[in-house]
Amino acid sequence: MANVNVLGGEIMTSIEKKEIRVGGLVGFSVLADGAKLTLDDCDVSGTVIAGYHNVGGLVGTLYNYLDHGDKWSICNCDVEDITIIYGSGNQNHVSPFAVDGAAFPDYDTNKQTFTDIAKGNTEANVVITAPQG
Repeated sequence: MANVNVLGGEIMTSIEKKEIRVGGLVGFSVLADGAKLTLDDCDVSGTVIAGYHNVGGLVGTLYNYLDHGDKWSICNCDVEDITIIYGSGNQNHVSPFAVDGAAFPDYDTNKQTFTDIAKGNTEANVVITAPQG
């Protein structure tokens, strides 16, 4: 997928259990049996994204990306002015970019993967929050 832009709006499921794998561009991608995912020059901005867990600004679940680095590429993608709302209470289940869904790396390690290893991705004004009340 290249040059796809999501500008504004809401991508919402319930924040209750079982409502998982929600992303600004892709909800769920399994890197197995020859499957690959490529995102290039894509943007998500001015958007609210909500789910229980595996909620990402670009991809809700990029399953097993830590073990299959040769099967995915996310480059030159931007997330800006987005709000991610999650119900699980575990910040390792959310990311500005993508959630592994198998290993659940900690939030900072996950974010570093997509800003340092997968080149050219940026984030600005990303708010990650558990529901209020």
